[in-house]
Amino acid sequence: MKTIISVYKPTRFLVDLSKCTSMGRLVETINALDSTILGVDDGLVYLAGTMKHSSFDSSVPAATLTAKHLSGMRYNARAPMPRIHDCQLDIVAVPKPEFSINICKYGSSDCASHGHETVTVKQEDQILQLKKHLRNTLGLLEEDQIIKYRCLNMTDSAYLLEKEISENSTVVVAIKVEVIFHYKQWSTTIAAASDESLFAILEQFADMAGVDIDMFSLRFIFLKTTGEVADYAQAWLPDRTQLFKAKQVFGTMKENGLMNGDEIQVFQINDKGKRKRDDEDEDEN
Repeated sequence: MKTIISVYKPTRFLVDLSKCTSMGRLVETINALDSTILGVDDGLVYLAGTMKHSSFDSSVPAATLTAKHLSGMRYNARAPMPRIHDCQLDIVAVPKPEFSINICKYGSSDCASHGHETVTVKQEDQILQLKKHLRNTLGLLEEDQIIKYRCLNMTDSAYLLEKEISENSTVVVAIKVEVIFHYKQWSTTIAAASDESLFAILEQFADMAGVDIDMFSLRFIFLKTTGEVADYAQAWLPDRTQLFKAKQVFGTMKENGLMNGDEIQVFQINDKGKRKRDDEDEDEN
């Protein structure tokens, strides 16, 4: 279990507030000076008051009860300015205990058509807790989910905070697909997201097989497929019973009708050009 450490380090600047009569005008004045000071979607709530007086008497988190909000649900643009003592106004940022993130369902390729779900998470949550939220929202078991953020797969133990997943971030949840590959006397299972390209999975298998096989000589047939082929993939996949070259593949696992437990038989076809080059190398030696 990791601990969240919040460091409250001030940013100091001078500005004329003589014409600021409301919190909305205060926000406009600060944003006109530097639009990055009051962060947007950074998981923080900004509050204004004076630390020398009642606004921040006890502790910084207690300010949420007494100071004037500059952001969040309790921000009121028409609210009057807080009292300024000794020409000093203090603005404190405190982490939101909870925030909302966007969930792109069933893989990045389906984002536009399926839209987003919104899930509320806690700042101390790990990816595993996010999966539990999604189980309640989408009905997907945790072990059947693959979470991606910025095109990277997230591990269950990763914290949202350390992966910079904050307010209004968009993460992708894809269905995990386990496909069994057979090659000679060897079989192995590769787990991937349903929106992963089939070509990338074949490359992964070739890497696992090592020097024994490469993408130029790799051929395969579908031993078992339980899903439907999408229109996008039918251009190259009119008949799933024939022998295919790895280089002619395109589309995702889902688009090619691959689902959990499906099987692929892999072959190595001797490439005449490669064999000729190997023979020439042997002659030189």
